[in-house]
Amino acid sequence: MDKVTVVGLHEQRDDIIDTLMRLGAVELISQDRETDTSDDEKQQSGQLIALDQPIDEKDDLTQARQKAEQSAVNLLTRLEMAIETSDRLCPVKKKMFSGRRSVDSTTLMRIADREEALLDVVGRLEQNNTRLTEHRMQIGRLQARRELLLPWRTLDLDLSSPGTTHVQMYLGTFDTPDQVTLAETQLRAEVPESMISVLAEDEGGLRCAVATLRSRADLVRSLLRRVGFNALPDIETAGTAAEQLGHLDRDLQRTQLEITELEKENMELAQYGPDLELLHDFLMIRHDRLKASSSLETSQHTFWLQGWVPSHLVHSVEKGLQSRYLVAVSHQRATRDDDY
Repeated sequence: MDKVTVVGLHEQRDDIIDTLMRLGAVELISQDRETDTSDDEKQQSGQLIALDQPIDEKDDLTQARQKAEQSAVNLLTRLEMAIETSDRLCPVKKKMFSGRRSVDSTTLMRIADREEALLDVVGRLEQNNTRLTEHRMQIGRLQARRELLLPWRTLDLDLSSPGTTHVQMYLGTFDTPDQVTLAETQLRAEVPESMISVLAEDEGGLRCAVATLRSRADLVRSLLRRVGFNALPDIETAGTAAEQLGHLDRDLQRTQLEITELEKENMELAQYGPDLELLHDFLMIRHDRLKASSSLETSQHTFWLQGWVPSHLVHSVEKGLQSRYLVAVSHQRATRDDDY
């Protein structure tokens, strides 16, 4: 192995690191980790500083790098969730004892060219999953409301307007006749200007209408709650229970159809699972590159980095960089004390 030192223009830093990544032959050395620098490297660094005095990074530049790094982490998290969804919907059989997958740089670069399209897949999966969650919650609400209205389906009564200008009416259910008797007794004693009418009775209880003056409505509601009255929730849509149930059944059917369509689309999107895994690998490399570039030694106009390169590839890496950028490249053989 050879330790390669590259000095380049600051504005070309990201492009140079990207080129090194695409060459796939360089392992960058973290500047935070690499503290043992040779005398030659110190001298070279000193010459660089003499030519171009280093400056402290500005706060806005630091914040921009932190923001970029956090954005990269967030994107990786989104990809991981999309991959989990794809694996659940369309699991890919893997060979036993296959271990970690091996991907060549050409395949990764092809995936990089499709990054925008694959991120669109991720976005559609996220949007669909959000809508599926909302629709399933809506199914639960509609079914709960349907259960409440079923006992009232035989009554020819508009459930949306229980009362008049001066009269408040409560619709609800008592479990037993004794509860009705108790409620009537307490109402006569505390709110005589009220009445209870039993509308229907079956194994589900006694469905009743309780009428009182609006000026006494709060007291009556409190009293009914104490004696076990299960009030029917306020219903804004006009119509009888049978009509309301018809609306609910149509809403349930429509919502379930939308769920089916979203699940079908997710199944189609899940076919991109293997490509999403490759994109995740590529973005992990790019994230590592971003972290590496943030730790590089820089000055006002230049930067420098070091990395390990297989000895037989050093000249290819040097030629590849110098053919594209204004850089100075040096290299030296690794010693026994080097950690690479």
